[in-house]
Amino acid sequence: MDRWHGHVALVTGASKGIGEAIVKNLVNNGLKVVACARDMDLLQVQLVAAAVEGMESNPSVRRVCGTFYAHFSGMNKLAESVKDFPGEILVIQCDVSKQDQILAMFSEIQKRWGGVDVNVMGLCLCTQEAVKSMRSRGVDDGHVININSLGGHRVGKAHFYSATKFAVTALTDGIRWELRGIKSKIKISEISPGLVQTHFHDKQFGGREKALEMYNAGKVQGPLKAEDIAEVVQFLLSTPPHVQVHDVLMRHTEQEV
Repeated sequence: MDRWHGHVALVTGASKGIGEAIVKNLVNNGLKVVACARDMDLLQVQLVAAAVEGMESNPSVRRVCGTFYAHFSGMNKLAESVKDFPGEILVIQCDVSKQDQILAMFSEIQKRWGGVDVNVMGLCLCTQEAVKSMRSRGVDDGHVININSLGGHRVGKAHFYSATKFAVTALTDGIRWELRGIKSKIKISEISPGLVQTHFHDKQFGGREKALEMYNAGKVQGPLKAEDIAEVVQFLLSTPPHVQVHDVLMRHTEQEV
């Protein structure tokens, strides 16, 4: 991971679960991480803004698209939890389904840190802008990492969910072909985990208790942890520049399906 020290990584969906675990791992390994999330607590953001009102020269707080992002401002638990790590974190509120917010985010990253070298968990427009950022600065050893699912390789009862994940599989392979077509050495990989214990299932099953019941029930016994996926991200980034790991399929040893 030494070659990534000081490089800029963008992690979307960073406020909780897999994204949060990846952010902590990368900052701990000395990267400058842009932690992007849609559902940060706006009240906390406003309190931070009020606390630094009139301090225009303070580099820790900026205004972007009517929202605020903070750099080690104590805005949220994520920034606080990694403040003693060797890397840096930039927390940005951005809805990655909205093009204007994505473009504004990349513009601010460009001004702040020069651009993006690693794109984790971003698809379509995020990937397009990340690759554009890399190539504009002559970065030819960057890495795009998509978080997919085993559902992107086989169809279960949640077939509509699988359809979206099959799209991730196709996009990842298609972007790899495009990068090879322009003779770029930028790599793209995806991680396809089975069941992972995150807040996603709390919403899906109507609360933490029901999610825990599901985790401990029969065939899906033994979920992975978000940190397991973060360690695979670290592994992918640790591979030599000439090694292309395209897809990592992983599940807990006790998960049967």
